Amino acid sequence: MVNDKLRQDITVCALILSAGYSSRMGDFKPLLKVGDVPAIGRIADAFREAGVNQILAVTGYKRELLKPILKEKGIEEAYNKDFCEGMYESVKTGIRAAMAKPSVPLSAYLLLPVDCPLVPAKIINRIVQEHKKHPESFIVPCYHGKKGHPLLIPSIYEGEILAYNGERGLKAVTTRHEDKMLRIE
Repeated sequence: MVNDKLRQDITVCALILSAGYSSRMGDFKPLLKVGDVPAIGRIADAFREAGVNQILAVTGYKRELLKPILKEKGIEEAYNKDFCEGMYESVKTGIRAAMAKPSVPLSAYLLLPVDCPLVPAKIINRIVQEHKKHPESFIVPCYHGKKGHPLLIPSIYEGEILAYNGERGLKAVTTRHEDKMLRIE
C-alpha cells in the first residue's frame, strides 16, 4: 500500500500524440480550431486546468507548423522521427523524452491523441485522483463500458512499453495487464 505522503507527491506527464498524417481528416488535426483555440492548445489548457503541468507534444508530420503554438502554450516537444511507423512509436517517443528530463520522477503518463480535444479538465482530474488511490493501475475513462481517452499509464510499465515491438502495440501491453485496468464510467 502506498502511504499518504507518496500519494501527494504524484507527478504525471501528459503526452499529446500529434505526429500523424491526419490523412482521413483532410486537414492537420493539431491546428483544427475548437472554438477559437487550436486542438493542441485546448488539450494543453485542459491538462493545466486539471493540475497537470508537465506536457509533451509528440510531433512528427508537419512539426514546423506546431512550433508557434507549442511555444505560446508552453508545451515541450518530443519529435518522433519515425512517425510513419504509427501511434505506438509516438507513445514510445514521448515516454523516452519524459524519462530523459531531469525532473521529479514521474508516477504516470496521461496519453491523449490530439484528435480528442474535448476531454474536460474534470475528467483528467478524476483520473489523476484515482491514480493516487491505485498507483499501479492503468486508468481509462469509459462511456457505457466503452474505453476512451485519456489513458493513464503508470510509470512502472515504461520499460515494458519501450521494449515491446510486437503486433498491436500498446494494446498488447495493456491486455497483458488487464487485471490492472481500472475503468471509470
